[in-house]
Amino acid sequence: MITLATTPSPLIAVSPRWELAITRRWRDWEGPVTAALCQRGDAPEALLPGVQSAHREWLLELLTRGLPMHAIRRLALDDPREARLVLMAKAERYQDKQRRRKRNVTNLT
Repeated sequence: MITLATTPSPLIAVSPRWELAITRRWRDWEGPVTAALCQRGDAPEALLPGVQSAHREWLLELLTRGLPMHAIRRLALDDPREARLVLMAKAERYQDKQRRRKRNVTNLT
């Protein structure tokens, strides 16, 4: 399911490095998202900019939470076709797992 933001939000200033990472990551999703929109019977050229903007904002949120890009990529935490609540739950599970792992390592030393 592709969700769109209901209200546009202002662009968030990010470093050029993050901007490049976000752009590259969107290129990975652009094809599957276009196919999903066509499959639903929507006009991709009309909806794609909104989906891209929502993807950018979500990816920025994940990065500012401290999730590494390799985990975002591996777990598809930024899949624009997935419901936001599902992605949030996946991100929380990943962060909880990381906290438990870190706690176990500190208990061993």
